Amino acid sequence: MSTIKSKLGFYAAQNFINNNTVIGLGTGSTAEYFIKSLAERYHKEKLDILCIPSSENSARQAQELGLPIDLNLNNIDLIDITIDGADEIDLENNIMVKGGGGALLREKILASNSKKVVIIADDSKFKKKIGAFGLPIAVSPLSYKQTISKIELLGFKASLRMNKENSPFLSDDKNHIVDIELPKSKLDLHNLNRQLKDIPGVIETGLFIGLGSLAIKGCADNIEVLKFKI
Repeated sequence: MSTIKSKLGFYAAQNFINNNTVIGLGTGSTAEYFIKSLAERYHKEKLDILCIPSSENSARQAQELGLPIDLNLNNIDLIDITIDGADEIDLENNIMVKGGGGALLREKILASNSKKVVIIADDSKFKKKIGAFGLPIAVSPLSYKQTISKIELLGFKASLRMNKENSPFLSDDKNHIVDIELPKSKLDLHNLNRQLKDIPGVIETGLFIGLGSLAIKGCADNIEVLKFKI
């Protein structure tokens, strides 16, 4: 799997990055390979680029590799291109699930402020129906118990994400993450996204709807570039 992720990162860095570009850096294991390949190309070709990380981990990796970064999105107007991974991808309906690493808020902010969003993922992430992975939700620590109760009133099983020390997981933005189980039956994800965001205490959902431009799909023997349905 790491070989596929390495190929995806290299392909994205070589074929989707131009000079004089503001780049959103995704978060996760696949994005890490992209950042590594981008840094190699940056130093080799002396590219004029600026990187906007979507997490502290991505920022740390970019800094260690010598990439120029800005941690404040307010300093620019628009990101030219964001390269990120995803937990599940439905190309036909332009829906993704993200947030397995807990960075969904910053990832969605970057994606929604990008001219183009390119997703890199192995073939196992492409689904005809979203839901096998579960859905991460960023919630306020102030009222996470009440928020979970309101989510469960919608008919879903929800659980607070815990870290290795068995204490509540905290995102880079100091939010908790609640993971909800999606039913196997067909579900209106647009409506679900609205219902969840109407709950006081829900900061953001891991449903990325209408934010994808292209997907780079990797498997053992080839890489394919696919379009999201707009």
